[in-house]
Amino acid sequence: MSVICDRPIRRAALVAVLLTLGAAARVGYAVLFPPGGRGSPMPDLDGYVGLGASVAGRAALLDEEGRPSALREPVYPILLGAAFKPFGVGLPAVVLVNLLLNLAALLVLMRIGDELFGPETGLAALAIGAFYPAFIFYTAQPLRESALTLASTGCVAMLLRAGRLDRPGPWAAAGAASSLAALLNTVYLPFGLVVAPLGALIQGRREPRKAVLRCAAFLAAFLACYAAWPARNYAQFGRFILGSTAAGGSSFYTYLIVPQELGGLPEQTAIARADPVAQAALGLDRAERESYFWRAGLKKVAQEPLRFLRLAAWRFFIDIWRIVPRDRPGAQSHGRRLLVAASVLSDGWLLPAAAAGVLLAGASAPGVFWGYALVASVNAVYSLVLTSIRYRVASMPWVILLAAYALVRLLSRRAGPSAATTGR
Repeated sequence: MSVICDRPIRRAALVAVLLTLGAAARVGYAVLFPPGGRGSPMPDLDGYVGLGASVAGRAALLDEEGRPSALREPVYPILLGAAFKPFGVGLPAVVLVNLLLNLAALLVLMRIGDELFGPETGLAALAIGAFYPAFIFYTAQPLRESALTLASTGCVAMLLRAGRLDRPGPWAAAGAASSLAALLNTVYLPFGLVVAPLGALIQGRREPRKAVLRCAAFLAAFLACYAAWPARNYAQFGRFILGSTAAGGSSFYTYLIVPQELGGLPEQTAIARADPVAQAALGLDRAERESYFWRAGLKKVAQEPLRFLRLAAWRFFIDIWRIVPRDRPGAQSHGRRLLVAASVLSDGWLLPAAAAGVLLAGASAPGVFWGYALVASVNAVYSLVLTSIRYRVASMPWVILLAAYALVRLLSRRAGPSAATTGR
């Protein structure tokens, strides 16, 4: 691999081949296994298709009755709407959007790998990501997971660039990029509001004035971009909606009374039907119901704080890193055995290899902190509400990168990070 990486033309050719094969795998999967099955309408379980269609047709986020909607954060529906406008509402447009997002994420990940650990690791990460089963699967789904992979890599790439250039402008650009990530999924909001600004201050602690300027530029751009969404929601609904009304509060409360292992099973429905708090919410509209469940959940946490801390820790350290998904009737169309095999053959080695990569890399590579911080921040937010393997997709670029680093180190038999492998 080092011979290839030392020759730009050969490396560029190999990158083009990997991206082409990866694209072919994604398109082929979508053709062979369309969501909902062949001959069936494309499902819209999360509401993105309907919102995207309203963007394409009426340039607004509207529900099925034509009323303003805050069901989902705006970025992914807008991207779908941009594709639906010329190509029509359908799977080809969805696949096109997701394909471009995922391939862009792989290129950004390779660039980050080049910078942090060297060109061998960057190329290895691209090769692994090109054929990672979850990336292939979600390219065919009308879901935002492909966009999340780009958000995960894009935020860190912009922060790395800002650190290199060390001027207010690049830090403002990084803040805008982080704001777009939060407008894609609210779980990125704490990263942009707290984690990234704090990281800028910590990294610049030897020059406090510069550090404050970095932080101020980042936050000013972040808030300026993000503020348009809650302002729009207040104007439309007369209430403050920070992210969306997509059942985050409902999930928060539900999985305080329902063991997460029972999620999606008949037992969950039975427990909810027997719970007076859940039943009292049935007559509320979507926005009121969300606020109601958040208040009820926080009250329950205050009553049993230690139980909640244990639950959140289990989600953060264990549940989100499971290799095999839970068995759910009708959740997959490929059969349980194939799903388990794909999980074991991909995540089964990637997760242990990434753990080895963390031990090998530590915090030695300049900027590697940002990848660790983003994964920890996003997964911490999920751990407060609900975790699933699907929600791990945003973390997988970093798992793949660290696994690639460990693999390159193993194959090259290097004793430790050097200037060539850490990008210094």
